[in-house]
Amino acid sequence: VVRGVGLEYIGVLTGFPCGSYRYTGVLVPELPGGVPFAIGFAWLLIVISGSFTASRLILPGSRSAVRVVALSLLGALFAVGLDLLLEPVAYHVKGYWQWLAGSGGYYDIPCSNFIAWFVAAAGFAVPLALLYAARKSYSRTGVHVTLYTMNVGVSGIVYFRDGCGWPGSCGRVLWGG
Repeated sequence: VVRGVGLEYIGVLTGFPCGSYRYTGVLVPELPGGVPFAIGFAWLLIVISGSFTASRLILPGSRSAVRVVALSLLGALFAVGLDLLLEPVAYHVKGYWQWLAGSGGYYDIPCSNFIAWFVAAAGFAVPLALLYAARKSYSRTGVHVTLYTMNVGVSGIVYFRDGCGWPGSCGRVLWGG
C-alpha cells in the first residue's frame, strides 16, 4: 500500500513515470497532496492478484533465481493486463483522474503509464515471487485468482456491451476464453 501511494505521489508531483495526471477528488478520502487513500489498495489488489494468478501457471518447485524472475514478470504482465481493462473506465467513465499530457496512446492514456505499471508491478512482485518460489505447493483456496478473474471478466463484458472490441478481447484472453 505504501509503495503504491508513494509511486502515485511521485507521479502526481512530477509526471514521472506514468505521465502527467491529477486526481479529481472523486475518490475520497485523499491524503495530503491529493492522492486518494484507496489508490494504495488498488495497487495491492492488482499486484497481488496478478502475482497469485501467475503462481498458478508456473509450477511450484525450486527456489531458483530464474523462477523468481519468471513469477515477477508474469505477475507484472497480469497486472498490466488488468490495468489495460480498468484504466479507460476509471479515466473516461468514472473520472477518478485526468490525464494532462493531451491525447494519444491507448484510449487517450499515455503508453508510459502501462510501461510504468509493468516495471513497478514487477518490482512489487519480487517479495511475493520469493515467497511462492520457496513453497513446495500452493493453497487451493483461489480467492486471489477469483478476484483477478472477476475483475477481468466484468471489465471484458462491459467493454463488449459498449462496443469496445479491443479491451473486450483483452479481457477474454486474460479470462482464458
